[in-house]
Amino acid sequence: MARKNINRDFATAINLGIPEQMPVLPIALDQFAAQLSNVSYRQYSTDADILAEAWNKVIERFDLDWAGIFIDDLLEFEPLGIEVTSEDQIPRAVKKYLPATEGILADFRIPDPETDGRMKVNLEAQRLLRQHWGEKILICSSIAAPFTALTLAFGIVPIMTLLYDRPDFLIKSVKFFEELEMLWGQALVEAGADVIWLGDCSASSRFISVDTYEKFALEPAARVAEAIKRAGGNVIYHAAENKLQHLKAMVQAGGDILTIAEYADMNLVKDEIGSDICLMGNLDCIKLILNGTPEEIENEIKKLTEEVALRGGYIVNTAEGIPVQVPIENLEAMINAIRGK
Repeated sequence: MARKNINRDFATAINLGIPEQMPVLPIALDQFAAQLSNVSYRQYSTDADILAEAWNKVIERFDLDWAGIFIDDLLEFEPLGIEVTSEDQIPRAVKKYLPATEGILADFRIPDPETDGRMKVNLEAQRLLRQHWGEKILICSSIAAPFTALTLAFGIVPIMTLLYDRPDFLIKSVKFFEELEMLWGQALVEAGADVIWLGDCSASSRFISVDTYEKFALEPAARVAEAIKRAGGNVIYHAAENKLQHLKAMVQAGGDILTIAEYADMNLVKDEIGSDICLMGNLDCIKLILNGTPEEIENEIKKLTEEVALRGGYIVNTAEGIPVQVPIENLEAMINAIRGK
């Protein structure tokens, strides 16, 4: 249950070494945390005391090395005026995007993380967790990289159109979101986050080419990553990517860790870029963790451990967030196998 050497083992992996004990950092357990505490997701995502206590329980229940807070994707965008859903048991989603216009962009103001919307809930929950656990856990919170932030404010289809029709406006918009995410990331670090999950899924090969990524997404993400590092945090760069050409470009985004999506050959990825950056992934959340058996999960983790982790600079983890429908025995099998039990 939490341990004093997690910071050392995490740093060892980042520095391309072999941790004495593999960090156990399961992704997106927020709905598990709410269920374990018998609270609604609405309560979990709007009350810092409830959120922190839910994570206290899930850390103790599953013997985790971090509180990986991924409330939803919208905390820093709600104050800008997007319309969101507010279901009792489901994380918030965008109900209506903002129009991608010069007028809207001119009206944008950087929100204050300490006072605006649910941003302050995340900050206060981190402070409570740090008070409770000290340095025995890592605290991780998420922000959007600037290019993906555009799609969360304006929608993915308008941004794909802007790439060709109004690239100058897109670049101007990216600069605003770069400033916003720098401020938000730094505020999270100052409130106790050790790690920032920098999400950039809209910049993956599913949406844009490598050339487009390098032209519009790479440098803004790298500047946000650098700002987080200057504030004292580490950065996990996540674009749910499995194409080697894109992954090679994403190394330059400046993360301490690069996540690898399902279906990538981890040995090949390790050969190609594993000497440049720590890698994390790429267990299949649906095929394996949700629908597999505990034995299948244990065997796959053993394989990744022997073939990749023992080469250093690699953290065994899922490629994406863990669905709340995952059987508890599968989640426990994954955690125990990563822990080496």
